[in-house]
Order: sequence, then structure tokens, then C-alpha cells
Amino acid sequence: MMIKKQCFFPPSLWRASSLLILMSLFFPLTLFGQGLPGEGDEILCVGAVQYSLSPEIYLSSEKFINTINQILDNLEEQALTKESPYPLDLVVFPEYTSALFGLGHLSVQAREELFSLNQPLFQNDDVIRAINLGSIQTQKIWERIALEREYPILAGSTLTIDSAGRIRNQALLFHPQKGLIWTQDKSFPGAPETRILNLAVASPEQATPFTIDDKRIVLTICRDTYNTIWESIFPPAFLWIDIKANELPKDLAKYPEALSARLSHSPIPYGLTVSLIGKLANFHFQGPLEFISPEETLQFGDFYSTNDGSLDTWSLIVQIPKTNSLQ
Repeated sequence: MMIKKQCFFPPSLWRASSLLILMSLFFPLTLFGQGLPGEGDEILCVGAVQYSLSPEIYLSSEKFINTINQILDNLEEQALTKESPYPLDLVVFPEYTSALFGLGHLSVQAREELFSLNQPLFQNDDVIRAINLGSIQTQKIWERIALEREYPILAGSTLTIDSAGRIRNQALLFHPQKGLIWTQDKSFPGAPETRILNLAVASPEQATPFTIDDKRIVLTICRDTYNTIWESIFPPAFLWIDIKANELPKDLAKYPEALSARLSHSPIPYGLTVSLIGKLANFHFQGPLEFISPEETLQFGDFYSTNDGSLDTWSLIVQIPKTNSLQ
């Protein structure tokens, strides 16, 4: 397990006199939304994880669960040891966090062939079967974790097989008592998703918000966020979440065109970008944790991870006063 040794702290962050930042295991950080929370304020407390992808973790359900539990233990401790402590209302993981459980349903040779990407995966019946079994496993694992943790968890996204036998990239929200309560499919796939997965997509109009503590939250998946259509489709909401699995630095210059650009043309006051990092086959995923408020945009984490297969994870606690928005 590696510990990150650098982080960017904007000068404006230090001006918040009551803002306490502690750096410990997984480097948790804490931010407040516009207006510092005070006594009597209602707070939406969100944990965000810049999850580091390591394919080996998905070969064992218990190993994955133990990894996630380490992250959640740390987030909970950080949330409750603040000068203004609040329990977690929601934890968010990035795109593709839950997409690789199918690996455990393939032989070693099949996994090696898969990672070589010599043929499109959607043409491989063994891969389709593995994805289907993996998606069933995904739901069981996260239902167990959410039940034990007693708060909702947005488990990033997974790959699922629809009724037509096509692959979809689907975001998942788990409730501690009700299990899987909300899903949303990606609408605008990247070129690799089209070439390798022949990804089936949903129309943007099919996207629906979800609610946490009476606050409406909307979500877009990675490349979807660059499209302006969401500005006219989404209803007024409290928070816009963007979960990502980007290949940086080639996409770094495009970040201002993503969530910050959408919020500037939207009544939604707050935004949260949660990115995947790590290596898979010949893909190198990188990107930040980003919190956007009406006052400023703050970015944390490591844009340029050189993940060597060990667990490198940044996490962020965001306490947002609900009184600042009617949504």
C-alpha cells in the first residue's frame, strides 16, 4: 500500500480559519461548501474516493470488500473527528470501480487474452458471460457493504448485459436497507468503449435524479458531462456529481469543459468530480477529486499517478450546508 506524498492546496483554502484538514491513511481531506457550517445548520456530508484500480483485487470478493472497508473506515473516522463532526450521508466512488468482477469468472489464459485486447470484447461469448456473472456479484457485494455501513453508497459504475445481450456502463446507488435503488446508463461512450465493448447507451432523457436527505442529486458519467444537453434536461438540484475514468494527461486540458462548464450554465450550485486512477491493460486512468461551489473550484488528488499495482487512494470529505439551496 502506497501513501501519496503530494497534494495541491489552493491559497484560498487556508483562508477558512475553521477549516481543519488532516492527512492520514489514504490522505483524507475535508472541505466546506459556500459558507462554513455552524451550529444549527443542516449539513450534507459526502465522502468522495479517488479510487485506484488494481485488477487483482477483483479476483476475490473478500479482498475487494476488505479494501473498500479500509477506505470507508478512514472516511468515517475523518467525518466524525472534525471540529464540526457530521456522519456520512453518501459516499461516491468513480466510474468503473465496480466493473471488473467478471475477471474472477475467466481462466488465467482468458484474462491474458482479454488484457491483450486482440479482439473486441463484445464478440467474445466467454467475456459476455463473465460480465453478466460479475454484475450479479457486484450487486451482492455492495448491498452487503451498504447494509453494514448504514449509509448510501454510489458504487461508481459497472458493466452489465442488457436483455439484448449488449454491454452497458451503468452507475449504481445502494441503500443500506433497500439495496440497489437507482441506476443510470452512460449516454455518450468514449472511443474505446465503442470499439472494444460496442457499448449500448441510454438517451439523456432517461436519466433521473436521486435524493439524499431530501436533497436532489444528478449525475453524469465521464464523457457524458462534456455534452451541453444536460443543462436543459436536468431539473433544479442541490448537487451534480461527475464520475470519471479518464486517460490523462491527454484529457487534462478538457477538464474546464466538463462539470465546471455545465454548472456555469445551470442553477445547480455544487459539483463534485470523482476520478478513477490506475492501470488496466494499455489504459492509464488519471484525474482529480474536484469540488465546485459558487465561490471557487478546488482540485485534489494526483493527476499523474504512476500506479504500480498497489493501492494509492485519495479521499475527500465535503460538508455542504443544505440551507444554501432550496433543492
